[in-house]
Amino acid sequence: MFVLYWGSGYSNTPLVLLLLLLLLLLLLLMLMVVVVLLLMVVVVVVVVVVVVLLLLLVLLVLLLLVIVVVVLLLLLVLLLMMLQPPAQNLTEMQKQQQQQQQQQQQQQQQQQQQRHERALLAVQKQQQQQQQQQQQNHHRHPNASSAAAALHQQHQQQQQQQQQQQQLQQQQQSFRLPTLPVSAIEACRRAVGTAQYFVAAAPQLVGELQQLWQQQMGACIATIGLSSQQQQQQQQQQQLQQQQLQQQQQQAEEADGEEAAAHNTQQGKGLQQQQQHRLQQQQQQQQQQRLQQQQQQQQSNRSYTSSSSSSSSILLGYSSLVPAAAAAAAATVAAAAAACSSSNSSRCNKQQLQQLQQQQQQRAAGREHYAAMYLQQQQQIQKQQQQQTLQHHLLLLQQQQQHDHQQLQQQQQQQQQQQQQRLFE
Repeated sequence: MFVLYWGSGYSNTPLVLLLLLLLLLLLLLMLMVVVVLLLMVVVVVVVVVVVVLLLLLVLLVLLLLVIVVVVLLLLLVLLLMMLQPPAQNLTEMQKQQQQQQQQQQQQQQQQQQQRHERALLAVQKQQQQQQQQQQQNHHRHPNASSAAAALHQQHQQQQQQQQQQQQLQQQQQSFRLPTLPVSAIEACRRAVGTAQYFVAAAPQLVGELQQLWQQQMGACIATIGLSSQQQQQQQQQQQLQQQQLQQQQQQAEEADGEEAAAHNTQQGKGLQQQQQHRLQQQQQQQQQQRLQQQQQQQQSNRSYTSSSSSSSSILLGYSSLVPAAAAAAAATVAAAAAACSSSNSSRCNKQQLQQLQQQQQQRAAGREHYAAMYLQQQQQIQKQQQQQTLQHHLLLLQQQQQHDHQQLQQQQQQQQQQQQQRLFE
């Protein structure tokens, strides 16, 4: 077509120009479409990246919560395992106590038999001596009245027999073994075994409680040290920012001075006043942020110190009560065992055994109550620490966002000022 128009000899320059313009417009439209598509792709990619990062943060928070819950469960299981006495140790202690009691009973029986034999020998010796004396008297006075002597001998023999019978009865009564019920003996053994176990486990419990207290104090000290380090870092960053702002102000003032010399004095003064007003506003905002940070850090330090002092007081109270309770249990059980085994003729009363069992149950309930209180306060302290750490991190993120936003605003303001200066030029 172009060739035909060109060969025809007519003036076809406006048509060619129109066609060229149309082609250029089409190319521009294509370029605009491509640019829009690229921008859409970039926006989609950025949105996807942001969503992925948010999901990762949520997963990390969930993992931290799961780890904390698992650690708390492990601590509870360990404390329960420590508080419950192992069955093997109790059975071994009961066996040893039974063997010791059997040995003691055998020794007592042997001693009683020896005493009984000695008493019989002494009685036999006395009888022999009396018979010898009677025979000697009979030989000395053979011509005396035989009837009176015979009556006297019979009377003496009857008295001796009565005395022997009384002595034998007294010995049998004195050397009788105590007839105790089986339930009372088993209760005494169990009480002694539990008391010995608690006495043996008390130092371990106290040591573990001291270790936990030391760990908590170390964690509190570490958190306080971290907070102080963060304060120092923030102060250093603020100082660097102030220096950068001062340098920018100086550079801006120098540039404004040079431009003011070239341009009108009124426009230069107006720009300087605007810059000074903006700088004053920025400095006031920074001072307010510093005051807020200092107040928040003071509150966190106070909460840390209060939680550490409360946990230390609980630990000290529990550690002071455990050995006292164990010593009291050991003393009461030892007194009961001594009362049960000291005298051969005494019997253990059921009331005393019931009282001992009630006292032990009360002490066990008291120990469980103190342990539950300690666990609850530990959980509360850990929750408070976690909340404080999360709040601290959130505050830091907010401060960083504010700082980034301020920097962006400053950059935009600087760019606007530069554009205005260029327009004035």
